Amino acid sequence: AGPIALWVSGRPPEELGHETLRTIVERRGDPWVWGLVLGAAVGAPVVEEITYRVFIQSGFLRAFRSAWPAIALTSLFFAAMHLSVANLQVVPGLFVLSVCMGVAYERTRRLGVPIAMHMLFNTVNLAMVLGR
Repeated sequence: AGPIALWVSGRPPEELGHETLRTIVERRGDPWVWGLVLGAAVGAPVVEEITYRVFIQSGFLRAFRSAWPAIALTSLFFAAMHLSVANLQVVPGLFVLSVCMGVAYERTRRLGVPIAMHMLFNTVNLAMVLGR
């Protein structure tokens, strides 16, 4: 993504591609940051997966009667929603993550699977930032 960002914008990508990660780094000594970390690691995945898998993806599945259009459209919405808090360079990765979570939800029909995947993704990103 780095070379593409440089080619498109003329400048290298930001080191941290998400607003929440930037806030955590900037306010590392603030005890309230741990609430933000918990929200990003646990709260956001639960709320987002209920919204995107149970409501949006399932609604598209009923409308199209096919999993792939439902997963693709849901993933477009998921990625686009993150444009308000994430750099453009990370959005394709979020789209791919959402496709993987959508496929997992369709195959297992268990909401806990994409929630766990989302929690793992967010926790790994948080650990990389906090471990700096």
